[in-house]
Amino acid sequence: MAAEKKYSVAGFISRTHGLKGELKVKLSSPFSFADMLVKGAVMLEIKGKPVPHFLDTFNDSGTDIIIKLQDINHVDRAQGLVGLHILADDKLLTESDENQLKQLKEFLLIDKNLGEIGRVTDVTEMPAHPLLTVNFNGEEVLVPLVDDFVIEIKKRKKEIHVELPEGLLNLNK
Repeated sequence: MAAEKKYSVAGFISRTHGLKGELKVKLSSPFSFADMLVKGAVMLEIKGKPVPHFLDTFNDSGTDIIIKLQDINHVDRAQGLVGLHILADDKLLTESDENQLKQLKEFLLIDKNLGEIGRVTDVTEMPAHPLLTVNFNGEEVLVPLVDDFVIEIKKRKKEIHVELPEGLLNLNK
């Protein structure tokens, strides 16, 4: 008997998009939506079980992920999927998470209010969330990489745009 795949929550369907059944997806950073597809399907958690849903299209612009599932052609049908968890194979998430975190090294950290903070010199995997080591005003500071702080990650420009809580950068002193 083949071993059953194990899945973890990688994000959720946040809302409908338009009137033709499209859905907006919110992923836990820094997962890649394309890497999570299984033979053209996205795994949704329904009643505690992974259920494949085949894609018609998806658009990952870097800030928004919009998907269109087969047989979901109206906003009313799409509304029933809002809030469902998107799952990914545990093995894929571990590999993807580690690889993508390593890729953040040398990215420029930019705060919405403070502007450029500095370059990421190291990424440390922690149980709660990754920590970015950044050189800020000549000092090494640690910045938690959590969804609440991240506005967007621009891979091509090698930038991480954040809105950090006031005083966070002073905690390291």
